[in-house]
Amino acid sequence: KLKTPALRAAYLQAIAEHEKGKGMEALQRVLQTAFYERNRYYANRIARTELHRAYTDRQSRELMSQERIEYVQFRMSSKHPKLDVCDYYARVNLYGLGPGVYPKADAPKPPLHPMCLCTVTPKVDLSPKLKPRFNPDAERVFMASLPLDKARQVAGSIDKRDRILAGDATLEEVYNEGKDPLYQWKRLGDD
Repeated sequence: KLKTPALRAAYLQAIAEHEKGKGMEALQRVLQTAFYERNRYYANRIARTELHRAYTDRQSRELMSQERIEYVQFRMSSKHPKLDVCDYYARVNLYGLGPGVYPKADAPKPPLHPMCLCTVTPKVDLSPKLKPRFNPDAERVFMASLPLDKARQVAGSIDKRDRILAGDATLEEVYNEGKDPLYQWKRLGDD
């Protein structure tokens, strides 16, 4: 389950050195390599996420400044590894415009989690005469439609899923609880 081949190799080498009884110096050397690889992974994760945040900040300013664009669609990255909140935003129909389609000011602004590469794209094939209405039950219906293990992955835990289904909190409220405002979910219109 280690995130990168280099980190995996460093940890496996440390275990192998320990099992061979190579001594503390050899073990310390490979553990130091593992430590550096772990820090490199975290540095890459931060850099990748923050670069994408800068890109989506610019993109959201451009989309919000274009009057002819009224709707956007949340699109998952083709490299998205597992089910999570991005699947929710790409598949839920909160405004009756279709799965993952939002009035541009209300659309979620990626990144939603570390290493998130999802984007929003203009949805120009919808009539500007549409009157989208927020459906407060769409989130609960979506979460209830998922099998328990998948709902847990999207919500973050069974407890959070249960709070959402009970109507005690929204997915956004659950995620943002206790988070630094810099890392809370934002909308394209929040800038």
